[in-house]
Amino acid sequence: MKLAALLAILFIPLFQTPSAANSGSATPVELQCGPEGDASENRLCEALEYTLLRRGYKIQNNSQTKIRLVSKNGPDGSMRARLEISRDGSVSYGAEAELSVIDRNSIPERSINSFAASLLDRSGF
Repeated sequence: MKLAALLAILFIPLFQTPSAANSGSATPVELQCGPEGDASENRLCEALEYTLLRRGYKIQNNSQTKIRLVSKNGPDGSMRARLEISRDGSVSYGAEAELSVIDRNSIPERSINSFAASLLDRSGF
């Protein structure tokens, strides 16, 4: 019985979602993405949300801190993006970054996730 309780204590955190694991004292931010449409931009927005949750933030509408994704897809499968940050009455912009792939029809998930993390890093998140 003690072994079962110990195993339950050890493995329960592995099955929590990032938002459940971090919801206690998480800093709230509002993530704003463009209208539904482009698959790459939607995937990038999902990756930003996931990365923010993993880093201890809580996604919440009407938060004082707003992160807006500004992106543009190139004709060659590339994507340019930056984050616009609104907080404390001021607006700042993260550095623009570009993601491109060669010899593929779409951008791999791993690359999108890494790109999202890089955008957040460049913006102080």
